[in-house]
Amino acid sequence: MAIKIQKLNFKNISHHNILRNDFKYFQWISDFTNKYKNTQKLKYFVSYSYKGYAFEAKDFSTEGEIIALKGANFQEDFFIDFDNMDYLPEEFYDMEKFKKFKVQRNEIVIALVGHSIGKIALIRDDVKMLLNQNNISIKLKEEYNSLVYTYIISIIIKEVVEKLYKVSGGYSFLRVDDLMDIQIPILDKNEQDYLLDLINKYENSISKSRNYNKIIEKLINEVITKEFCIDIETLKKIENKKNIDTDLYSLSFNNSNLRASYRWNKAVQLQEKMFLNCNCIEKLGKYIINTKNGWSPTCDDNATTNIILGIDCININTSLSFDSPKYSDESKDNINNDIIKNGDLFVSRGNTVNLVALASIAKLSDEDEDYIFSDLMIRINLNDDINKEYVAYIINSIIGRLYFKYVSKGKNQSMVKISSKELNDFLLPVPNKAKQKEVVDLIKAEIDKQDIIKQQLIDKRNELENIIRDTIKEN
Repeated sequence: MAIKIQKLNFKNISHHNILRNDFKYFQWISDFTNKYKNTQKLKYFVSYSYKGYAFEAKDFSTEGEIIALKGANFQEDFFIDFDNMDYLPEEFYDMEKFKKFKVQRNEIVIALVGHSIGKIALIRDDVKMLLNQNNISIKLKEEYNSLVYTYIISIIIKEVVEKLYKVSGGYSFLRVDDLMDIQIPILDKNEQDYLLDLINKYENSISKSRNYNKIIEKLINEVITKEFCIDIETLKKIENKKNIDTDLYSLSFNNSNLRASYRWNKAVQLQEKMFLNCNCIEKLGKYIINTKNGWSPTCDDNATTNIILGIDCININTSLSFDSPKYSDESKDNINNDIIKNGDLFVSRGNTVNLVALASIAKLSDEDEDYIFSDLMIRINLNDDINKEYVAYIINSIIGRLYFKYVSKGKNQSMVKISSKELNDFLLPVPNKAKQKEVVDLIKAEIDKQDIIKQQLIDKRNELENIIRDTIKEN
Protein backbone atom coordinates (compact mmCIF):
# COMPACT_ATOMS: atom_id res chain seq x y z
CA MET A 1 0.00 0.00 0.00
CA ALA A 2 1.35 3.44 -0.93
CA ILE A 3 2.37 5.76 1.92
CA LYS A 4 1.50 9.44 1.78
CA ILE A 5 3.99 11.76 3.45
CA GLN A 6 3.53 15.40 4.32
CA LYS A 7 6.19 17.49 6.04
CA LEU A 8 5.05 19.95 8.69
CA ASN A 9 6.75 22.31 11.09
CA PHE A 10 5.56 23.59 14.46
CA LYS A 11 4.33 26.80 12.83
CA ASN A 12 1.85 24.80 10.73
CA ILE A 13 0.51 22.94 13.74
CA SER A 14 0.30 26.00 16.00
CA HIS A 15 -2.18 27.67 13.62
CA HIS A 16 -4.87 25.30 14.90
CA ASN A 17 -6.14 26.17 18.37
CA ILE A 18 -6.20 22.55 19.58
CA LEU A 19 -2.98 21.71 17.69
CA ARG A 20 -4.65 19.40 15.20
CA ASN A 21 -1.87 17.67 13.29
CA ASP A 22 -3.39 14.73 11.39
CA PHE A 23 -2.59 14.11 7.73
CA LYS A 24 -6.11 14.51 6.34
CA TYR A 25 -6.51 17.94 8.00
CA PHE A 26 -3.39 19.42 6.45
CA GLN A 27 -4.00 17.67 3.13
CA TRP A 28 -7.41 19.31 2.97
CA ILE A 29 -5.95 22.72 3.91
CA SER A 30 -3.43 22.36 1.09
CA ASP A 31 -6.08 21.33 -1.44
CA PHE A 32 -8.44 24.10 -0.36
CA THR A 33 -5.76 26.80 -0.66
CA ASN A 34 -5.23 25.83 -4.29
CA LYS A 35 -8.95 25.66 -5.05
CA TYR A 36 -10.29 29.05 -3.89
CA LYS A 37 -8.67 32.46 -3.97
CA ASN A 38 -9.34 35.75 -2.20
CA THR A 39 -10.72 34.16 0.95
CA GLN A 40 -11.20 35.19 4.55
CA LYS A 41 -12.14 33.23 7.64
CA LEU A 42 -15.89 32.90 8.17
CA LYS A 43 -15.69 35.08 11.29
CA TYR A 44 -14.59 37.96 9.02
CA PHE A 45 -18.08 37.94 7.42
CA VAL A 46 -20.04 37.62 10.68
CA SER A 47 -21.75 40.55 12.38
CA TYR A 48 -22.84 38.45 15.38
CA SER A 49 -23.38 34.81 16.31
CA TYR A 50 -24.82 32.71 19.13
CA LYS A 51 -25.12 29.02 20.00
CA GLY A 52 -28.40 27.34 20.91
CA TYR A 53 -29.66 26.60 24.40
CA ALA A 54 -29.85 23.15 25.98
CA PHE A 55 -33.58 22.98 26.68
CA GLU A 56 -34.71 20.07 28.83
CA ALA A 57 -36.74 17.17 27.42
CA LYS A 58 -39.70 18.14 29.61
CA ASP A 59 -39.83 21.57 27.91
CA PHE A 60 -40.77 20.12 24.51
CA SER A 61 -44.28 19.42 23.24
CA THR A 62 -45.82 18.56 19.87
CA GLU A 63 -47.97 21.69 19.67
CA GLY A 64 -47.60 25.34 20.54
CA GLU A 65 -46.57 28.75 19.23
CA ILE A 66 -42.85 28.87 20.09
CA ILE A 67 -40.69 26.61 17.92
CA ALA A 68 -37.56 24.90 19.22
CA LEU A 69 -35.38 25.10 16.13
CA LYS A 70 -33.24 21.97 15.61
CA GLY A 71 -30.89 20.74 12.91
CA ALA A 72 -33.28 17.89 12.18
CA ASN A 73 -35.69 20.51 10.79
CA PHE A 74 -33.22 21.85 8.18
CA GLN A 75 -33.97 20.83 4.60
CA GLU A 76 -31.50 20.40 1.75
CA ASP A 77 -32.71 23.60 0.09
CA PHE A 78 -31.99 25.63 3.26
CA PHE A 79 -35.69 25.97 4.12
CA ILE A 80 -37.14 24.76 7.43
CA ASP A 81 -39.50 21.80 7.73
CA PHE A 82 -42.35 23.21 9.82
CA ASP A 83 -44.38 19.98 9.72
CA ASN A 84 -42.36 18.09 12.35
CA MET A 85 -41.48 20.67 14.97
CA ASP A 86 -41.03 20.55 18.73
CA TYR A 87 -42.51 23.46 20.65
CA LEU A 88 -41.57 25.27 23.85
CA PRO A 89 -43.74 26.92 26.53
CA GLU A 90 -45.06 30.24 25.26
CA GLU A 91 -43.69 32.16 28.25
CA PHE A 92 -40.12 31.20 27.30
CA TYR A 93 -40.11 33.62 24.38
CA ASP A 94 -40.32 36.73 26.58
CA MET A 95 -38.09 35.48 29.39
CA GLU A 96 -34.84 37.39 29.79
CA LYS A 97 -33.01 34.05 30.17
CA PHE A 98 -33.84 33.05 26.60
CA LYS A 99 -33.76 36.46 24.92
CA LYS A 100 -30.41 35.90 23.20
CA PHE A 101 -31.65 32.62 21.64
CA LYS A 102 -34.42 34.25 19.58
CA VAL A 103 -33.91 33.39 15.91
CA GLN A 104 -34.16 36.40 13.58
CA ARG A 105 -34.84 36.84 9.88
CA ASN A 106 -31.79 36.56 7.56
CA GLU A 107 -29.74 34.63 10.11
CA ILE A 108 -27.96 31.52 8.83
CA VAL A 109 -28.25 28.57 11.20
CA ILE A 110 -25.72 25.72 11.04
CA ALA A 111 -26.02 22.32 12.74
CA LEU A 112 -22.84 21.35 14.56
CA VAL A 113 -23.28 17.75 15.68
CA GLY A 114 -24.67 14.31 14.97
CA HIS A 115 -26.48 13.24 11.84
CA SER A 116 -27.44 16.85 11.07
CA ILE A 117 -23.84 18.12 11.13
CA GLY A 118 -23.22 20.69 8.40
CA LYS A 119 -26.89 21.18 7.53
CA ILE A 120 -27.85 24.81 7.03
CA ALA A 121 -31.07 26.83 7.17
CA LEU A 122 -31.65 30.42 6.13
CA ILE A 123 -34.27 32.19 8.24
CA ARG A 124 -36.55 33.75 5.63
CA ASP A 125 -39.58 34.75 7.72
CA ASP A 126 -40.44 36.29 11.07
CA VAL A 127 -41.41 33.20 13.04
CA LYS A 128 -41.19 32.85 16.81
CA MET A 129 -38.32 30.41 17.33
CA LEU A 130 -35.71 29.74 19.99
CA LEU A 131 -32.50 28.03 18.91
CA ASN A 132 -31.90 24.60 20.41
CA GLN A 133 -28.48 23.29 21.46
CA ASN A 134 -25.97 21.85 18.97
CA ASN A 135 -26.62 24.65 16.46
CA ILE A 136 -25.13 28.06 15.84
CA SER A 137 -26.82 31.06 14.23
CA ILE A 138 -24.78 33.70 12.42
CA LYS A 139 -25.79 37.07 10.98
CA LEU A 140 -23.59 38.31 8.16
CA LYS A 141 -22.44 41.88 7.72
CA GLU A 142 -24.68 43.99 5.47
CA GLU A 143 -22.35 43.86 2.46
CA TYR A 144 -22.73 40.08 2.17
CA ASN A 145 -26.05 38.85 0.84
CA SER A 146 -27.40 36.17 3.19
CA LEU A 147 -29.05 34.07 0.45
CA VAL A 148 -25.99 34.06 -1.81
CA TYR A 149 -23.65 33.24 1.07
CA THR A 150 -25.94 30.51 2.38
CA TYR A 151 -25.27 28.65 -0.87
CA ILE A 152 -21.54 29.45 -0.81
CA ILE A 153 -21.08 28.50 2.85
CA SER A 154 -23.07 25.30 2.31
CA ILE A 155 -20.86 24.17 -0.58
CA ILE A 156 -17.72 24.66 1.46
CA ILE A 157 -19.01 23.36 4.80
CA LYS A 158 -20.37 20.24 3.09
CA GLU A 159 -16.87 19.54 1.81
CA VAL A 160 -15.26 20.31 5.18
CA VAL A 161 -17.66 18.10 7.13
CA GLU A 162 -17.37 15.15 4.76
CA LYS A 163 -13.58 15.33 4.67
CA LEU A 164 -12.74 16.22 8.27
CA TYR A 165 -15.58 15.85 10.73
CA LYS A 166 -18.21 13.30 9.74
CA VAL A 167 -17.68 9.85 11.23
CA SER A 168 -19.50 6.60 10.51
CA GLY A 169 -20.98 4.87 13.54
CA GLY A 170 -19.79 7.63 15.88
CA TYR A 171 -20.81 11.11 17.00
CA SER A 172 -19.79 13.77 14.49
CA PHE A 173 -18.93 17.17 15.97
CA LEU A 174 -17.83 20.51 14.47
CA ARG A 175 -16.30 22.95 16.96
CA VAL A 176 -17.42 26.59 16.70
CA ASP A 177 -13.79 27.77 16.55
CA ASP A 178 -13.13 25.42 13.64
CA LEU A 179 -16.28 26.61 11.88
CA MET A 180 -15.31 30.25 12.24
CA ASP A 181 -11.84 29.52 10.88
CA ILE A 182 -13.14 28.01 7.62
CA GLN A 183 -11.98 30.09 4.66
CA ILE A 184 -14.83 31.60 2.62
CA PRO A 185 -14.37 33.41 -0.76
CA ILE A 186 -15.08 37.15 -0.89
CA LEU A 187 -17.36 38.30 -3.72
CA ASP A 188 -17.91 41.89 -4.76
CA LYS A 189 -21.41 43.31 -5.18
CA ASN A 190 -21.60 42.61 -8.92
CA GLU A 191 -20.70 38.97 -8.41
CA GLN A 192 -23.20 38.63 -5.58
CA ASP A 193 -25.94 40.22 -7.69
CA TYR A 194 -25.16 37.85 -10.55
CA LEU A 195 -25.49 34.79 -8.30
CA LEU A 196 -28.54 36.20 -6.51
CA ASP A 197 -30.40 36.47 -9.79
CA LEU A 198 -29.58 32.84 -10.68
CA ILE A 199 -30.53 31.59 -7.20
CA ASN A 200 -33.87 33.42 -7.22
CA LYS A 201 -34.74 31.97 -10.64
CA TYR A 202 -33.79 28.49 -9.43
CA GLU A 203 -35.81 28.71 -6.21
CA ASN A 204 -38.87 30.06 -8.01
CA SER A 205 -38.72 27.19 -10.51
CA ILE A 206 -38.73 24.49 -7.81
CA SER A 207 -41.07 26.08 -5.26
CA LYS A 208 -43.96 23.64 -5.81
CA SER A 209 -41.90 20.46 -5.87
CA ARG A 210 -38.91 21.09 -3.62
CA ASN A 211 -39.87 18.94 -0.61
CA TYR A 212 -39.49 15.45 -2.07
CA ASN A 213 -39.57 13.58 1.24
CA LYS A 214 -42.76 15.29 2.38
CA ILE A 215 -44.42 14.59 -0.96
CA ILE A 216 -43.45 10.89 -0.77
CA GLU A 217 -44.57 10.65 2.85
CA LYS A 218 -47.91 12.18 1.93
CA LEU A 219 -48.37 9.79 -1.02
CA ILE A 220 -47.64 6.75 1.16
CA ASN A 221 -50.02 7.94 3.87
CA GLU A 222 -52.81 8.70 1.41
CA VAL A 223 -52.75 5.13 0.11
CA ILE A 224 -52.35 3.46 3.53
CA THR A 225 -55.00 5.50 5.35
CA LYS A 226 -57.50 4.99 2.55
CA GLU A 227 -56.93 1.22 2.35
CA PHE A 228 -57.27 0.68 6.11
CA CYS A 229 -59.80 3.43 6.98
CA ILE A 230 -57.45 5.31 9.31
CA ASP A 231 -58.68 8.66 10.61
CA ILE A 232 -55.62 10.94 10.63
CA GLU A 233 -57.43 13.82 12.37
CA THR A 234 -58.27 11.61 15.35
CA LEU A 235 -54.65 10.52 15.59
CA LYS A 236 -53.48 14.15 15.53
CA LYS A 237 -55.79 14.98 18.45
CA ILE A 238 -54.36 12.12 20.51
CA GLU A 239 -50.80 13.07 19.62
CA ASN A 240 -51.38 16.66 20.74
CA LYS A 241 -52.68 15.59 24.17
CA LYS A 242 -50.41 16.56 27.03
CA ASN A 243 -51.97 14.07 29.45
CA ILE A 244 -52.85 10.42 28.94
CA ASP A 245 -55.50 8.56 30.95
CA THR A 246 -54.98 4.80 31.18
CA ASP A 247 -56.02 1.72 33.15
CA LEU A 248 -54.44 -1.61 34.08
CA TYR A 249 -55.75 -3.33 30.95
CA SER A 250 -54.31 -0.68 28.65
CA LEU A 251 -51.07 -0.71 30.62
CA SER A 252 -50.62 -4.42 29.91
CA PHE A 253 -51.73 -4.25 26.25
CA ASN A 254 -48.88 -5.50 24.01
CA ASN A 255 -46.56 -4.62 26.87
CA SER A 256 -44.57 -7.60 28.13
CA ASN A 257 -42.06 -5.33 29.90
CA LEU A 258 -44.87 -3.35 31.62
CA ARG A 259 -43.60 0.01 30.40
CA ALA A 260 -45.64 2.74 32.09
CA SER A 261 -44.28 5.95 30.58
CA TYR A 262 -46.33 8.74 29.02
CA ARG A 263 -44.75 8.02 25.62
CA TRP A 264 -45.56 4.30 25.75
CA ASN A 265 -49.18 4.89 26.72
CA LYS A 266 -49.54 7.44 23.95
CA ALA A 267 -48.32 4.80 21.47
CA VAL A 268 -50.92 2.36 22.85
CA GLN A 269 -53.79 4.85 22.46
CA LEU A 270 -52.68 5.78 18.96
CA GLN A 271 -52.66 2.13 17.90
CA GLU A 272 -56.05 1.43 19.46
CA LYS A 273 -57.67 4.28 17.51
CA MET A 274 -55.66 3.62 14.37
CA PHE A 275 -56.96 0.09 13.92
CA LEU A 276 -60.61 0.56 14.92
CA ASN A 277 -61.80 -0.24 11.38
CA CYS A 278 -59.26 -2.94 10.54
CA ASN A 279 -59.70 -6.64 11.29
CA CYS A 280 -56.37 -8.02 10.03
CA ILE A 281 -53.93 -6.74 12.67
CA GLU A 282 -50.86 -8.83 13.48
CA LYS A 283 -47.53 -8.39 15.24
CA LEU A 284 -44.58 -8.01 12.89
CA GLY A 285 -42.78 -10.57 15.05
CA LYS A 286 -45.03 -13.27 13.60
CA TYR A 287 -43.21 -12.82 10.29
CA ILE A 288 -39.65 -12.09 11.48
CA ILE A 289 -37.19 -14.98 11.16
CA ASN A 290 -34.33 -13.01 12.73
CA THR A 291 -32.78 -9.56 13.00
CA LYS A 292 -29.14 -8.44 13.00
CA ASN A 293 -27.39 -5.23 13.98
CA GLY A 294 -24.61 -4.02 11.71
CA TRP A 295 -20.95 -3.28 12.37
CA SER A 296 -19.24 0.12 12.61
CA PRO A 297 -15.46 -0.05 12.14
CA THR A 298 -13.23 3.02 12.31
CA CYS A 299 -13.46 4.81 8.97
CA ASP A 300 -10.69 6.64 7.15
CA ASP A 301 -10.64 8.69 3.93
CA ASN A 302 -7.53 6.81 2.82
CA ALA A 303 -8.98 3.35 3.46
CA THR A 304 -9.94 1.14 0.53
CA THR A 305 -10.80 -2.33 1.90
CA ASN A 306 -14.41 -2.11 3.09
CA ILE A 307 -17.29 0.18 2.06
CA ILE A 308 -19.57 1.14 4.96
CA LEU A 309 -23.12 2.48 4.72
CA GLY A 310 -24.64 4.50 7.56
CA ILE A 311 -28.23 5.45 8.38
CA ASP A 312 -28.12 8.32 5.89
CA CYS A 313 -28.67 5.68 3.20
CA ILE A 314 -32.17 4.86 4.52
CA ASN A 315 -34.94 6.83 2.81
CA ILE A 316 -38.67 7.49 3.11
CA ASN A 317 -39.21 6.04 -0.38
CA THR A 318 -37.99 2.63 0.97
CA SER A 319 -35.01 2.44 -1.44
CA LEU A 320 -31.56 2.12 0.12
CA SER A 321 -29.13 4.65 -1.40
CA PHE A 322 -25.43 4.06 -1.93
CA ASP A 323 -24.14 7.56 -2.68
CA SER A 324 -22.64 8.51 0.73
CA PRO A 325 -20.36 5.61 1.73
CA LYS A 326 -17.48 5.58 4.21
CA TYR A 327 -14.37 3.41 3.98
CA SER A 328 -12.42 1.29 6.45
CA ASP A 329 -9.43 -1.03 6.41
CA GLU A 330 -10.53 -2.81 9.59
CA SER A 331 -11.66 -6.40 9.43
CA LYS A 332 -13.15 -9.03 11.72
CA ASP A 333 -14.22 -12.66 11.81
CA ASN A 334 -17.35 -13.56 9.84
CA ILE A 335 -17.36 -10.17 8.10
CA ASN A 336 -19.45 -11.68 5.30
CA ASN A 337 -22.41 -11.68 7.70
CA ASP A 338 -22.37 -7.88 7.60
CA ILE A 339 -22.38 -7.55 3.81
CA ILE A 340 -25.57 -6.16 2.27
CA LYS A 341 -27.35 -8.50 -0.14
CA ASN A 342 -29.88 -7.71 -2.82
CA GLY A 343 -33.36 -7.54 -1.31
CA ASP A 344 -32.20 -7.00 2.29
CA LEU A 345 -34.64 -4.99 4.41
CA PHE A 346 -33.14 -2.51 6.88
CA VAL A 347 -34.42 -0.09 9.51
CA SER A 348 -32.44 2.60 11.29
CA ARG A 349 -31.74 1.46 14.85
CA GLY A 350 -31.00 4.98 16.06
CA ASN A 351 -31.94 8.46 14.85
CA THR A 352 -34.19 11.37 15.80
CA VAL A 353 -37.68 10.53 17.07
CA ASN A 354 -39.20 11.27 13.66
CA LEU A 355 -36.69 9.20 11.68
CA VAL A 356 -35.87 6.25 13.93
CA ALA A 357 -36.84 2.85 12.43
CA LEU A 358 -37.27 4.26 8.93
CA ALA A 359 -37.15 1.34 6.48
CA SER A 360 -35.39 0.75 3.14
CA ILE A 361 -34.65 -2.20 0.87
CA ALA A 362 -31.32 -2.83 -0.90
CA LYS A 363 -31.46 -3.17 -4.68
CA LEU A 364 -28.13 -4.51 -5.93
CA SER A 365 -26.84 -6.30 -9.01
CA ASP A 366 -24.12 -8.94 -9.21
CA GLU A 367 -21.75 -6.28 -10.56
CA ASP A 368 -22.10 -4.00 -7.54
CA GLU A 369 -19.38 -3.83 -4.90
CA ASP A 370 -19.78 -5.32 -1.43
CA TYR A 371 -21.24 -2.91 1.13
CA ILE A 372 -21.28 -3.35 4.92
CA PHE A 373 -24.18 -1.99 6.96
CA SER A 374 -23.31 -0.02 10.10
CA ASP A 375 -24.21 -0.58 13.73
CA LEU A 376 -27.08 1.93 13.66
CA MET A 377 -28.92 -0.26 11.14
CA ILE A 378 -30.90 -3.45 11.73
CA ARG A 379 -31.35 -6.06 9.02
CA ILE A 380 -34.76 -7.81 9.19
CA ASN A 381 -35.17 -11.26 7.70
CA LEU A 382 -38.86 -11.98 7.00
CA ASN A 383 -40.60 -15.21 6.10
CA ASP A 384 -42.54 -15.67 2.85
CA ASP A 385 -45.95 -15.02 4.42
CA ILE A 386 -45.60 -11.25 4.05
CA ASN A 387 -44.50 -8.89 1.26
CA LYS A 388 -41.20 -7.20 2.16
CA GLU A 389 -41.97 -4.01 0.22
CA TYR A 390 -45.38 -3.83 1.88
CA VAL A 391 -43.74 -3.99 5.32
CA ALA A 392 -41.31 -1.21 4.39
CA TYR A 393 -44.13 1.08 3.24
CA ILE A 394 -46.17 0.36 6.38
CA ILE A 395 -43.16 1.15 8.59
CA ASN A 396 -42.56 4.43 6.72
CA SER A 397 -46.26 5.36 6.82
CA ILE A 398 -48.10 7.08 9.65
CA ILE A 399 -48.65 3.63 11.20
CA GLY A 400 -44.95 3.05 11.74
CA ARG A 401 -43.93 6.66 12.27
CA LEU A 402 -46.27 7.18 15.22
CA TYR A 403 -45.49 3.81 16.81
CA PHE A 404 -41.68 4.06 16.67
CA LYS A 405 -41.72 7.75 17.60
CA TYR A 406 -43.22 6.89 20.99
CA VAL A 407 -41.75 3.46 21.77
CA SER A 408 -38.15 4.43 20.98
CA LYS A 409 -35.88 5.00 23.98
CA GLY A 410 -33.35 7.69 24.81
CA LYS A 411 -32.92 10.70 27.06
CA ASN A 412 -31.79 12.91 24.18
CA GLN A 413 -34.56 13.21 21.59
CA SER A 414 -32.00 13.93 18.87
CA MET A 415 -30.81 10.30 19.22
CA VAL A 416 -33.27 7.63 20.29
CA LYS A 417 -33.02 3.92 19.59
CA ILE A 418 -35.15 0.86 19.01
CA SER A 419 -34.33 -2.83 19.28
CA SER A 420 -35.67 -6.12 17.94
CA LYS A 421 -38.17 -6.01 20.82
CA GLU A 422 -39.94 -2.94 19.42
CA LEU A 423 -39.85 -4.44 15.92
CA ASN A 424 -41.39 -7.72 17.06
CA ASP A 425 -44.16 -5.89 18.97
CA PHE A 426 -45.03 -3.59 16.05
CA LEU A 427 -48.71 -3.97 15.14
CA LEU A 428 -49.63 -3.63 11.47
CA PRO A 429 -52.51 -4.57 9.15
CA VAL A 430 -51.72 -7.78 7.24
CA PRO A 431 -54.28 -8.48 4.48
CA ASN A 432 -53.76 -11.35 2.03
CA LYS A 433 -50.66 -11.18 -0.18
CA ALA A 434 -52.61 -10.16 -3.26
CA LYS A 435 -53.90 -7.11 -1.39
CA GLN A 436 -50.41 -6.37 -0.07
CA LYS A 437 -49.05 -6.32 -3.62
CA GLU A 438 -51.91 -4.09 -4.74
CA VAL A 439 -51.02 -1.55 -2.02
CA VAL A 440 -47.33 -1.70 -2.99
CA ASP A 441 -48.11 -1.17 -6.68
CA LEU A 442 -50.33 1.84 -5.95
CA ILE A 443 -47.62 3.53 -3.92
CA LYS A 444 -44.79 2.71 -6.35
CA ALA A 445 -46.70 4.15 -9.29
CA GLU A 446 -47.02 7.49 -7.51
CA ILE A 447 -43.41 7.49 -6.30
CA ASP A 448 -42.13 6.79 -9.83
CA LYS A 449 -43.82 10.00 -11.02
CA GLN A 450 -42.15 11.98 -8.25
CA ASP A 451 -38.73 10.43 -8.90
CA ILE A 452 -38.75 11.90 -12.41
CA ILE A 453 -39.45 15.34 -10.97
CA LYS A 454 -36.80 14.84 -8.26
CA GLN A 455 -34.11 14.07 -10.84
CA GLN A 456 -35.00 17.21 -12.75
CA LEU A 457 -34.60 19.24 -9.55
CA ILE A 458 -31.26 17.58 -8.78
CA ASP A 459 -30.00 18.45 -12.26
CA LYS A 460 -31.04 22.09 -11.76
CA ARG A 461 -29.37 22.25 -8.33
CA ASN A 462 -26.13 20.72 -9.64
CA GLU A 463 -26.08 23.20 -12.51
CA LEU A 464 -26.51 26.11 -10.09
CA GLU A 465 -23.83 24.84 -7.70
CA ASN A 466 -21.38 24.38 -10.56
CA ILE A 467 -21.91 28.01 -11.57
CA ILE A 468 -21.35 29.12 -7.97
CA ARG A 469 -18.16 27.02 -7.73
CA ASP A 470 -16.84 28.51 -10.97
CA THR A 471 -17.56 32.00 -9.68
CA ILE A 472 -15.79 31.57 -6.34
CA LYS A 473 -12.82 29.80 -7.96
CA GLU A 474 -12.19 32.62 -10.40
CA ASN A 475 -11.67 35.27 -7.76
